[in-house]
Amino acid sequence: MITELWAVHVKGPDDILPMPDRATAHKKAAELNELLASLRNRADVSPHDPRMAAEVVPWDGDAEDHAVYLAQLIAEGEYLP
Repeated sequence: MITELWAVHVKGPDDILPMPDRATAHKKAAELNELLASLRNRADVSPHDPRMAAEVVPWDGDAEDHAVYLAQLIAEGEYLP
């Protein structure tokens, strides 16, 4: 059985964040996009600032890398399930 692994790709800084499942990935992408939209509306934003957006993508690596990176994000408090 092949288990699909999911991530959130934050375009702009080009970060790939592993997620435990697809539903969580969609929730995290929506949260990030809401935050990024609020940042774009600040008065000090330059038109030259990079445009950032988050999208759900399949994890493009192996299961071990996904598990290690996800555990690291959780340990660092970057991802709170």
